[in-house]
Amino acid sequence: MPVFNDAIRKIRDTDSFTEKDGCVVLYYLECIVILKCLQRPGVVKNLTVQEWKGRIRYMDKDGETTLIAVKEHKTAPQQVATIVLNKEEDEWFKIYFEKVRPSFLKKKELQFFFISSTGEQIFNPSSDLSRFHQRFGLQSVSSQVARRHGKTFSATRMANSAYRKAFIQLLSHSNTTAESVYRDETE
Repeated sequence: MPVFNDAIRKIRDTDSFTEKDGCVVLYYLECIVILKCLQRPGVVKNLTVQEWKGRIRYMDKDGETTLIAVKEHKTAPQQVATIVLNKEEDEWFKIYFEKVRPSFLKKKELQFFFISSTGEQIFNPSSDLSRFHQRFGLQSVSSQVARRHGKTFSATRMANSAYRKAFIQLLSHSNTTAESVYRDETE
């Protein structure tokens, strides 16, 4: 997306950027978590700075990968949510954390990674997602639709049950819920 690329480049390369540029980056990163990583909006809302700093990097067949474990979200008592980022996405998150986030913080430090332009915890990531889609004339896609498509893809294209189980864990389902959902979809 050219607007995002321009904004992230400007923020990375200069010390002066507009709040609008910061919001483009914020919303795009929220979209990555919700639509690419197929996580619930609560994962965006509750990702903490401590969880970001505790991320794990490792090398796999596709290059460097970053994993972020988010403990507090809708199904938190049952499963830790996992955000999986490639090297480029990890760099974007780092730029947000080091440059955009501090510019959004007004008076106090907050424990949450994603901060609104008013300096508060993100209130409704689903609204941010919708706002981003509207602003750029994109078809609106909710987290539920993205997750449903991911489940369908998993159930129909992942023949190996170990891969399906890993995907289930990525979506932060409890094993009981996941087994019933995926059993129903594959029968």
